[in-house]
Amino acid sequence: YRSLSLPKAVAAAGGITAWNQKHSCIVELSRMLDTMCRAKTVEDVLEEVQAVMLLGHYIWAYAYMRRLYNNNLDLYFAVLAAKPSLLMPVVYTPTVGEACQKFGKMPLYRRGCYLAITDRGRYKEVLREYAEAELTKGADG
Repeated sequence: YRSLSLPKAVAAAGGITAWNQKHSCIVELSRMLDTMCRAKTVEDVLEEVQAVMLLGHYIWAYAYMRRLYNNNLDLYFAVLAAKPSLLMPVVYTPTVGEACQKFGKMPLYRRGCYLAITDRGRYKEVLREYAEAELTKGADG
């Protein structure tokens, strides 16, 4: 049972970058993904991600696409729109199931609220903590 929700735990660690720096394997994986994911056009992304897919196991292609999402949201969606039949199995079923199992072994990016099984019975509290830590409040509160 975690005493803090993931957003508060990440904030307590010093933010996303500090959180990712806690484990040398995640640091190295992040460096590798930065090196792999350099494309600036849809065509370049397709070349890079298809080269990774040649390994026959989509988890690396999933990690690549996740990094692309973090780096360039417009390019991520443009490439999905260009080749959905190729990339949906990478970013969704069946690969996302394996990615969920390996969640803690991959670099964390700022992207929504994550709920852990250990948060069971505390979801409302975790969502409130997430909102306080991550969402900006408008003038009306």
